[in-house]
Amino acid sequence: MKNQIFTILVLLTVLTSGCISGYFTDEPENEFIGCTDGGEADHNGTEESCSIEEEVQDVVNETNTTNTTNNSTTALDDNNTEVDPGEGVEENQTILNFNALIHNYGESDWSDFQLHSMFDYGWNNTTNSTSKWTVIFFLSTDCGHCWNAADEISNWSQSYSNHTNFLAIAVNFSSNNNFNATQEEVVAFQQQTNYTGCVGGNYNCADRPGEPHEFGYVDDRNQTIMRDWGVGGTPAFFIIQPNGVVAWNQYQHNNGDGENIEQALQRFFGE
Repeated sequence: MKNQIFTILVLLTVLTSGCISGYFTDEPENEFIGCTDGGEADHNGTEESCSIEEEVQDVVNETNTTNTTNNSTTALDDNNTEVDPGEGVEENQTILNFNALIHNYGESDWSDFQLHSMFDYGWNNTTNSTSKWTVIFFLSTDCGHCWNAADEISNWSQSYSNHTNFLAIAVNFSSNNNFNATQEEVVAFQQQTNYTGCVGGNYNCADRPGEPHEFGYVDDRNQTIMRDWGVGGTPAFFIIQPNGVVAWNQYQHNNGDGENIEQALQRFFGE
């Protein structure tokens, strides 16, 4: 009897480990559909994501004191004097630039892209400004969390379109052979077109939740940008002011009472 109880407990531990949720309960047992081989995809919590590599460290530090005013942030030193925090990925820093290939919605080819080309460095936070903020999110087309989050991202990109441009950065996981999307798969995920390969190769990208993402997808499948930005999992979100200054970095709010991306969007741009 004790042996039977022990066996049941072991089975329960195995079945509830990894990425677990009810989103894919109709899938064949032991089929790879999420973050880990044999695990199920999940996107139920603000802190849940597919992990890329354990050795990737957050680039967040807390050396600056910040003052938030009118949905913008200013770095202050110990004397309450404004300082230039330089370039980086932390809030109040000018976001790191990168050059990469981008696929714009509806186009047939990938083209060269530089992140800083999106910004208006003369922006001064005036209420009548037509300059838009940028919401950047890292995703893997093989990550079950990203598959499930695609619907919310569709809604946010449409709801906040008057204030923001969305930009996706598509990565692969070098530590997991199931996360090895091609450019064709990335485009199919973006545009919801017929391609069997999403979520570990088991799903037709045309069936993903949400609407087609009518914004650019950057190719970072070699993880260059991901590593420079200290991103350790997907999805991961950043909000950038029109002048290229980081207004919100997910990793600086990843504690028990931290603000999630939906709350941040509501704070900056309203309900």
